[in-house]
Amino acid sequence: MRKNKTLIIGIAIGILIILALAYLAIFGRALRQSENHFGIFLALPKAFFGSQAVAIDNQKYLAKNATAFIKTMKEQGFSYIDQMGAGYFLEKNGVRYFSASRMYSSYFMTFTVPTAAGRSSAAAIIGQLVLAAENNCGRIIMATE
Repeated sequence: MRKNKTLIIGIAIGILIILALAYLAIFGRALRQSENHFGIFLALPKAFFGSQAVAIDNQKYLAKNATAFIKTMKEQGFSYIDQMGAGYFLEKNGVRYFSASRMYSSYFMTFTVPTAAGRSSAAAIIGQLVLAAENNCGRIIMATE
């Protein structure tokens, strides 16, 4: 009887180790990024196997591509307006919103939660674009006169 319990526990631990190694083999490269690791850890399988963007935390979404993000936003009542570089313009109830994106790994993109982009918040939009550019390039080189 005791031998059977030990065998079952050994098999269960072996299966858990195999699952952990498979998870790391599939998502290991993506987990090495400097992001919210726990949020990414939970969101990666949902984004990989699903067709929608997945909330990482209250500030970002993870998606396979822009189409998945736009689909998720449409389900939340947003309408897709336009894309300018890494920025996505959406509209909801007559209010324009902006979301910045960046490549997270070879297979995934992150998107900021859409923020209101009224005429008075142009500086906020520029700030998000600069942040997205910094995240993509590591730094921004500015020409000076």
